[in-house]
Amino acid sequence: LVMMLIDRGSLSDPSGIGLRRLLAGRGVAVAGVVVAATEDDLPAECTEVAVMARNRGRITMPGDTADVEVAGAVASVATDLARSLARLSDPDLVEAGSDLPGWVRLLDLVGLPEPDAAKLVAGWGAADDRPEAVIGVTDSGPLRIDLGADGPHALLAGTTGSGKSELLRTLVASLALRHDPGRLTLVLIDYKGGSAFDAAARLPHTVGLVTDLDEGLAGRALRCLEAELRHRERQLRVLGAADIDAYHRLGGRLARMVIVVDEFAALVRELPSFVDALVDIAARGRSLGVNLVLATQRPAGVIGDGIRANTNVRIALRVTDRADSMDVIGDPAAAAIARRLAGRGLVRLGPGEIISFQAALVSTSAAATGRAPVEIRPFRFAHEAEPGGDGGGSGGSSNAGGTTDLDLIVSAATEAVARIGLDPPRRPWPEPLPLHVGTDDIVPGDDDPPGSVAIGLVDEPDKQRIVPFTWSPDGGSLGMYGVTGCGLTTAIHTIVLGLASGARRIQLYLIDGSGGLAPLSRLSRVGAVVSPLDGERMARLVRMLLGVINARGGGGQISDGDGDTAGDGEGGNQVVVVIDGLEAVLRAAGDATETMVRQGLIRVIAEGNGAGIVTVFGTPRPAGLPAPVEASVANRLVFRQADPVGAAVHGIRGADSLPPGRAIHASTARTVQVAVPGASLVAAAAAAGDGEQPPPPVGTLPDVVPAAEIEHLLTVGARWTIPVGIGDTTLAPVVMTLTGGEHVLVAGGTRSGRTTMLAAVASVVCRRAPQVRVVAVAPAASPLGAIEGVEAVTAAGQLAELVDGLLGGSDMALILVDDADDLPAGDLTRLVGLRRCGLHVVAAVRPEVKSVYDHWARAMAVHRLGVWLRPSAGVDADLWRTPLPRRLPARVPPGRGLLIADGVTELIQVMRP
Repeated sequence: LVMMLIDRGSLSDPSGIGLRRLLAGRGVAVAGVVVAATEDDLPAECTEVAVMARNRGRITMPGDTADVEVAGAVASVATDLARSLARLSDPDLVEAGSDLPGWVRLLDLVGLPEPDAAKLVAGWGAADDRPEAVIGVTDSGPLRIDLGADGPHALLAGTTGSGKSELLRTLVASLALRHDPGRLTLVLIDYKGGSAFDAAARLPHTVGLVTDLDEGLAGRALRCLEAELRHRERQLRVLGAADIDAYHRLGGRLARMVIVVDEFAALVRELPSFVDALVDIAARGRSLGVNLVLATQRPAGVIGDGIRANTNVRIALRVTDRADSMDVIGDPAAAAIARRLAGRGLVRLGPGEIISFQAALVSTSAAATGRAPVEIRPFRFAHEAEPGGDGGGSGGSSNAGGTTDLDLIVSAATEAVARIGLDPPRRPWPEPLPLHVGTDDIVPGDDDPPGSVAIGLVDEPDKQRIVPFTWSPDGGSLGMYGVTGCGLTTAIHTIVLGLASGARRIQLYLIDGSGGLAPLSRLSRVGAVVSPLDGERMARLVRMLLGVINARGGGGQISDGDGDTAGDGEGGNQVVVVIDGLEAVLRAAGDATETMVRQGLIRVIAEGNGAGIVTVFGTPRPAGLPAPVEASVANRLVFRQADPVGAAVHGIRGADSLPPGRAIHASTARTVQVAVPGASLVAAAAAAGDGEQPPPPVGTLPDVVPAAEIEHLLTVGARWTIPVGIGDTTLAPVVMTLTGGEHVLVAGGTRSGRTTMLAAVASVVCRRAPQVRVVAVAPAASPLGAIEGVEAVTAAGQLAELVDGLLGGSDMALILVDDADDLPAGDLTRLVGLRRCGLHVVAAVRPEVKSVYDHWARAMAVHRLGVWLRPSAGVDADLWRTPLPRRLPARVPPGRGLLIADGVTELIQVMRP
């Protein structure tokens, strides 16, 4: 006898005709209980009717009616019955329309409900080399995918909420349970932010993880994977193996590599070049032991023919439309999977071979998979309120955040690897460049070029390695581009210290546009650290460097004032000019007063390499540099740029987001992390150069030049040489050479130092050449008359007598005239008209006084010998018939002026007594 409990709605539906036949007792012995709201709703087949109202009712039977009281089971009976039923499982409890369970645990499918290291070691030892994984359950048992036999590659499609990422985790975990890291490794690429493989990345099998959080790492991974294929080809060639299976049979040890990509479409969109690499892997991977698993939400327009032809394993979870399902498995069924059936899917292993399955889980809480606690509650009808509550049911505990099965697998695998002592598997790419590296951490390479310096570490993904990044002056100039704070100045410190500490003798000159290079001035091999605001030293340094270029034969050495080079080694010393902030330096030198400096510096950078002068510079961007400078740069490092446009100028993506110290080598696109100078490098640089002749310094004209220091240069006779001070060009003493009665005109305003110069000349001649008659024609208050050995002439009448006395004489005499513009022009004309050997006149005047243009002054200027002290724009520049500079440095102290000799001018500081 079969008893059925039926509600009235089921009978009202057209499909309920079968139920009516059963109630009528046609063909089978069936007793039915129909529940309806009123007696009128019951079907005619009901021969006995019970109308119930709370705990009382009336039962009508054929020929009889009875009033009854409902008798219910007491709580103890209900409890005993519930306990008895609790141990039973309904064998028919399946999802609607399927014999598959709603969820299944991977660890149960593989027979490891509680994984541990010992079980994994045993399983690894018993397994063969097939890359097989259990990924779920079918109606006939566990679903196993062999990437070697069924693949070599797999394609997985599933929309949001379909369980795609969980299935990938299950695949990864299953592979790790079957194979040790020496036989199979994993590369995980997650372009959904990295969360899909958080736990799986900790597996000892995982040798690489790439996410969309760092675009640069994805491009790096691409190049490394291409290098990995070349490495595997070389390994197989060594043993003469056609494929990895043959390689293993010949005794070779090369782990299979499974590359799992979650959200392949996003990867293709962000890195189109990755597609070409994956096509290459898809085509060559089978023989090389590399398998691809590509997952995406929508495959349309993403999976090309090159990949599709090699992805024989096709898996479709729930997809959004029939076209996607057809695209993946050739059947529209995946579009009909219910939304509530996460993990339900179809796998296509070959033409017409489509299998429905339920994906296994590894992200469930390990605690939730154990025996659940049993809670007993009274059963109540809907209209009955829960005592002490609001009538709402209590949801089950998800135990979210607990230890998952995948966590258990990771722990067991890690312990198993340690137990059997496996070496870490070969990684397709090394760890990313560190954000901080010191020079003390860099081990020099055996093949580094001579004279090179290690600037930092360089990532070489094409060779799957990180090695020291070196630069040598022999390789040409080095340009570094980056915004403030990007690490440019640190890089310059590292380069200068490296060059200064090397075995090669070198001359270093630094132009400090950032204000951060001053500490390097203490190094023996640093000739100078010059600020671009110091126009005098900048001009001098540029002249020194141009002198080397013009000489060409000097081997790149800078000469000091005596003409000797700063080194005695064969071939001379190499010169390296280091400029921090080149754009700002050129801008400062571009002022109208410093045009020579700007043009000269540009020439040094553009032409210096041919004369042994190599330039290293840092600057924000190339757009601010003259074309000759940019054209001469042989090596470029691009640090962080201000915006993507600045990065695009160099043809480099992502340079606007580089961290401090990180740069891209423009010609190779390799990433460099610049090293911070370590203690040992600083010490080596400080000690280097001891005992060597240092580079010539870039000094400044002194404000005071004692006559006693240069008076030894005085000579008298048929040819006189009179020291006058220190010259700006070489910072060496300069002299005036007088022959045949030549005279000297000194011009200078008040407090210019003209009287001091005359006094210095008088004292030098009196001390070094007592045979010369020295006469001072000056006001009574002038200090000239107080100098020992000097004859003083203070009145106009005395000047006329002096001239008369000199007319017939032959002795050597030096006549010093101060404030000549206050004396009678006639007597001065007669004095300067005396032209005999051994007689010379040095006359000082105020250039703004009109008498300068009298006949006597012009007669003196014809010799083109003189000194113009603290010159001003009001002076006739043609007085000496010599082109004079239109502008002078901003700072012109007393005694600073121009020496005019033989048509050439030079800035000098005149001597004083």
